Amino acid sequence: MGILKTITLSILFLLLTAAVSLSAALFSLEVLYYPDVYEKALEAGKVYTYLADQVGQQGFKISGPGTESEIKSTVNKLLGNLLSYVRSDTDTPDLKIDTGIAGKVDLLDVYDPDRNVEKARFVVDILEKAKYASVVLVFVLIGLMAVVSKSQAKDLSKKIGMALVTTGVLNIVLTYAGKFGTVELASRQLATLQFPISLTPIIAGIVNPLFDKIIFYNGMILAIGIAVVAVSILLKENKN
Repeated sequence: MGILKTITLSILFLLLTAAVSLSAALFSLEVLYYPDVYEKALEAGKVYTYLADQVGQQGFKISGPGTESEIKSTVNKLLGNLLSYVRSDTDTPDLKIDTGIAGKVDLLDVYDPDRNVEKARFVVDILEKAKYASVVLVFVLIGLMAVVSKSQAKDLSKKIGMALVTTGVLNIVLTYAGKFGTVELASRQLATLQFPISLTPIIAGIVNPLFDKIIFYNGMILAIGIAVVAVSILLKENKN
């Protein structure tokens, strides 16, 4: 094998590793596009209880008597509406609430007059397109490896399998380190600040599911890589 061919294959190997990693990360981001992860995080941080107390002290009414269950229902509905818009499932964000005093208030007018939610919608749309583009890129790189190497199926499958195994193992190790490191760093930073509620369980409730999903996808990549390497071992070498 010529040196140019070796260098080219090495570059393609690295690009394949990067493309597979990118694909896993983009698919993992989906967990942040739906309200379930945020609802659980808010529950862990006792945000619903805090809001119910604040509403009770101010004498507001939000879609009911302002009990914790009513507050939770309202907040979850708003989250669902917001994320539905960000995912482009709906054309307009419905974030209006009935305060019972000032009538209906659009929270976007109060907290997002510049409509940054539209920018978030645009970014998510780009990420969704990039997700599928990354899968196409993976197959393109595999095809290029096949063309450049001109290897037999046995040798080519071994190279691809090793790339997937390397990607899976490396990303799982890095993600585990990032998962615990991020929450620990956030806890230390937030410990110096004064908030009426604890933000650490909220951050952990959002960050951990994302990292868990990344680990899940990379576990799949690792398993596929091992299977491909196993197939390459079983394949008979063509001597013709």
